[in-house]
Amino acid sequence: MNFGLFVATAIYLGSQKESVAAKWGPFICVVVGAMMVMFDLTRHVLLDLGLAGEEMAMYANDEGALSPVGLIGVTCTWVGLVFVMSGIAWYANLPSKLAKAWDSITQRV
Repeated sequence: MNFGLFVATAIYLGSQKESVAAKWGPFICVVVGAMMVMFDLTRHVLLDLGLAGEEMAMYANDEGALSPVGLIGVTCTWVGLVFVMSGIAWYANLPSKLAKAWDSITQRV
C-alpha cells in the first residue's frame, strides 16, 4: 500500500508541466524519501517471510537496544518521511501560502 501511494505520488509530480526546478525538485525529494521509507518496510517483510536471517533483526538483544540495521532502518524512515513531506510542500508551494496566510491573519488584529 505504501509503495503504491509513493509510486502514484511520484508519477503525479513527474507528469506536471512546471518549470524544471518546480517539477523535478519535488519529484526527486519524493522518490528518494520513498526509497528510504521502503528500506525498513522491506526489511520487515523479508524477516516476516523468513527470507532474511538474524543479521537483519531490528534489536540487538532482549533489552531493546537497536542493532546497526535497526538504527539504519529507523533513521531512513524518519529522514525519508522528511524528504517526502518536503517534496510535497515544495510542489504545493506551501511556504509562500503559509506566509500569505500569516500576513492576512496578523494584519487583521
